[in-house]
Amino acid sequence: SFGGFTLKGIYHTFDSDEASYDYGSEIDLLASWKSSWKQVFAVKAAIYDADDYSEDVTKIMFYTAWG
Repeated sequence: SFGGFTLKGIYHTFDSDEASYDYGSEIDLLASWKSSWKQVFAVKAAIYDADDYSEDVTKIMFYTAWG
């Protein structure tokens, strides 16, 4: 956090427990800002790379919260 701003990133891989299937990988990103009146404004993104199993998916979410 710096001046109320927070940036986070997480990387996931998805593999099967049996038969060594590689389902894909995902990057999750979060950027948020907490105001002096304690309201939070944020954007989240999830970017899934399906490899050969399914389809790629990208989702972006905006939200605000109090606290």
